[in-house]
Amino acid sequence: MLTNNKKTFLFFVSLLIAFFFVAPGLANATTYYVSSSGNDSNNGTSINTPWQTLTKVSNTDLLPGDEIQFKKGDIFYGSLTIKSSGVEGNPITYGSYGSGNKPMITGFTDVTDWTNKGNNIWESTEAVSTIDTMNIVVINDANTPMGRTPNLGGYYYFNRETYNVISVSDYLSDKSLITTSENYSIKTGEKVYLNLSGDYYDGYHAITRVNDKQFYIAKVFTVTATGTAKNSSNNIKSSYLNINDNWKDAELAVNLEQWMTRRLPIINQSGDTLTFTNTKNTTILSDDIKFIIQNDIRTLDQQNEWYYNQNTKKISIYSATQPINIKVSTVAYLVNIKSKDNITIKDIEFTGSNDRAISVSMSNNITIDNCDINYGGAVGVYGSPGNWVGSDNLTISNSTFEQLNNGAISIHRLFTNTTVSNNTITNIGSIYGANTSGESGLYGIKAEGSGTTIEYNTLKNLGYSGIVWFGSNVNIRYNYVENFNRINSDGGGIYTFNTANWLTRQDWSGNKIYNNIIINDAVVREPGHHLTGEMGIYFDYATNGVECYNNTISLPLGYGIYTTAFYNMDIHNNTVYDGVYGMSFRSDKISNVSFTHNIIISKNSKQYPLWLDPTESIVSKITSDYNILDRISSSNGIVNLFIRTPSWSNPKYSLSEWQLNYGQDVNSSNLPTSLTSEDGLQLVYNNTKQAKSYNLGNSIYKDVDGNIVTNPITLQPFTSKIIIDNAYEDNDFKIGNTELYSSISTGLSRKAMPVTFNEDGIITSISVYQNGGTGNVLMGVYANQSGLPSSQLGVTPSTAVNSTAGWQTVNLINPVKVISGQTVWLAWVFQNAIGTRYETGTPGRAISEESWSGGMPSYFGSSSIANTKYSSYLNYILDNNPIVPDTTKPTVTAFTIPSTANSLTIPISSFTANDNNSVTSYMITETSASPSPASGSWTNDKPISYTFISEGTKTLYAWAKDAAGNVSSSINRQVTISLPVITYTLTINKSGTGEGIVTGAN
Repeated sequence: MLTNNKKTFLFFVSLLIAFFFVAPGLANATTYYVSSSGNDSNNGTSINTPWQTLTKVSNTDLLPGDEIQFKKGDIFYGSLTIKSSGVEGNPITYGSYGSGNKPMITGFTDVTDWTNKGNNIWESTEAVSTIDTMNIVVINDANTPMGRTPNLGGYYYFNRETYNVISVSDYLSDKSLITTSENYSIKTGEKVYLNLSGDYYDGYHAITRVNDKQFYIAKVFTVTATGTAKNSSNNIKSSYLNINDNWKDAELAVNLEQWMTRRLPIINQSGDTLTFTNTKNTTILSDDIKFIIQNDIRTLDQQNEWYYNQNTKKISIYSATQPINIKVSTVAYLVNIKSKDNITIKDIEFTGSNDRAISVSMSNNITIDNCDINYGGAVGVYGSPGNWVGSDNLTISNSTFEQLNNGAISIHRLFTNTTVSNNTITNIGSIYGANTSGESGLYGIKAEGSGTTIEYNTLKNLGYSGIVWFGSNVNIRYNYVENFNRINSDGGGIYTFNTANWLTRQDWSGNKIYNNIIINDAVVREPGHHLTGEMGIYFDYATNGVECYNNTISLPLGYGIYTTAFYNMDIHNNTVYDGVYGMSFRSDKISNVSFTHNIIISKNSKQYPLWLDPTESIVSKITSDYNILDRISSSNGIVNLFIRTPSWSNPKYSLSEWQLNYGQDVNSSNLPTSLTSEDGLQLVYNNTKQAKSYNLGNSIYKDVDGNIVTNPITLQPFTSKIIIDNAYEDNDFKIGNTELYSSISTGLSRKAMPVTFNEDGIITSISVYQNGGTGNVLMGVYANQSGLPSSQLGVTPSTAVNSTAGWQTVNLINPVKVISGQTVWLAWVFQNAIGTRYETGTPGRAISEESWSGGMPSYFGSSSIANTKYSSYLNYILDNNPIVPDTTKPTVTAFTIPSTANSLTIPISSFTANDNNSVTSYMITETSASPSPASGSWTNDKPISYTFISEGTKTLYAWAKDAAGNVSSSINRQVTISLPVITYTLTINKSGTGEGIVTGAN
């Protein structure tokens, strides 16, 4: 039989054996060092005996817990293949050691030997690579486009063709909108250029044009072609082409779709028609499609344009002198992680990949942290499905991505629980035609697996969409996206797409998109780039199961939140500022959609806060309410409606008309004030992780609820506020003495004039007429007490006096709210003897004995009144959220003292009170008379004891007071004080006779 000690011993032995068998290598993890000056024959286990090459690292079997450390400041050429796996909690780590810049793993090769071929064309003397397609060339540290025609900045365009032509014989209106299958809203004799023949269905819209005006097909109908479709899926006709050229074997870079640039081999040119290879049957939907021709040595005619010959593997460059500082990519992948788990890569720079910098497939628990990934021919980090096997728990954090031609991060939807956080992504997909053909790339982050979290990333200057997601339980939060869709359109700052076929849609759940800031105010508008091709947040076809809230969006040439055929959506508390359409509801396939508590402000007459199309199918399937909806130019165009049945119409409703006709937004409102210019609006946002303050200068601002904005304004991380400049409001008013009096006073004493308001307002500034001079002036607003100025309510900064005579207006540092019937005093004091204007009259001024040195104190101080009035007034705006006087008294809810006591000081065991705002003071008295709110006996803290001056039966009254000075009713309690009887014994030790005084007894 085993004793307890033996059992314990065997348990620990078993535990140790299990530890070494289950997790081999954990106790003997090794750190290997790699330096460009090392030697692969070394053991690599110290900084004095490092390895040298990526090949050595790639071929070494590693154990869980092992580390590979690359020397900082060193450069390592080639590709790293991850050969071994770590275990959960103890990964294999690839990092850095030493000091200086991150170690660099590069796929670039310098080209230094050149042959002059004439006409400024230089060809590399030798083959520069073994790859077939050169995706990136860096010249003088710049990602450089290959040669193209037309040259950089220009585009060719398809011809407008008279294909699928229908003559129109009926004139209906000037809207230029199709209304039925046979009646068109254009003039007799005009022709409609339809994009293609076929059927169109309600809820779908084929964009076409009439005399360069865009319009929509609105009904089910069939079109029979009567013209010849010259632009098809594999040929285009363009008058830009030189009919004497033949671009056979060159490459066509073309946007057959808005969202994708295709790179297609040209197989023939006949006159002005190009024929190309297109494996996808694409119907060309527009006549303003842009394209370029590239990947041909004949395009080289500008400095540093290049061409790579895939047969000879040589590169040619156009240069006035022999090319220098030329780097070409010669490595496809810099890191390849396939079927390996628990790997960490950190503190390394990756540059010069021709395809993917880091490729991950069929691998779990991969972490990429604090890396710099730049200058890549395709994607920075690519998550591949690999034999359609998924991966789990990929983390990409604290890294930078820049100058990647097809995307920064691309993670397949078979990757689950991916985290992308705290990354900075800039200048992605910036070169037209340099993308991977056949992919809708050029995005910042594409992470489409369920359980994905994308947070705290900054993305700027992107060729297409910022963040692309898919699936369930996705969190996209606290990201900043700025300037996207710079190359392709029909994308979003945040974008998702479920399916093109409604019947095969997936039901999603648990998705949250919140506290993102999306700004797109610098999109380059080239001819052929669709005007409204970008969306702030884009819920494409069949999106569902999303809560979208607290996001901020501003894009003057696009849509704020754009939806097509979506359901089970809660969109609330978002701010959309300055967008063509703030919120767009599209398609009849919409259900269970809530749109509430949003702020949608349009800035001009070409913008609308809401758009519903088709209105008749959507309006009963959404709930829109408690929003703030407005546009500066006209409140009549708040809602833009596209009504398709029973007949076409396009009314533009004011908010009240929208409420009356459709019963939506019944609790919504416009802005609290009207503005004279869109310049009166400003969007302030904080795209950092810390609270941030903004100084608003001397202007007075309100928010969209009509509240005065405190200066400086402080915003919490990833929040925003639309503010309204008082200078552009229509409700600026004056109160006081606006007349210019004739008498002049040069006294230096502080003076004040009373004014009484007859409406609720907000005092913004003070104006005094002065005769000009030097020195400063200081002004303030004071409360009224018994006909005299008392407590300071507001003050201006000390301001230099105008050198010439006239009205001088100075803004208060913080505006002062007043209510109807309230009297306040406007006060001023000059540093020097500046003359001010006055005359005899009432109400008279108050004058203090203090002058400039006394300033504008918190209490005006003693003053005297005289029947003299000065040229001075207050400037104020109407208060849409006036102060509501607090007349509700606090309530004392509990007060407990002992019923008897044998001491004059008794404890108070409980004293509680409540108020509609807050209780500020407490008092206990021995009388039932209500104490004055101005009494000095009030205390901020609840009393815990009370002291009487005599014994007996006593009654105490408990009172409470609030900030408005309201005093509660009291609760009273009795206590009987019985002091104990004290008996003294007096002993006199004295012999003899006589008189004296005995002391010491009570």
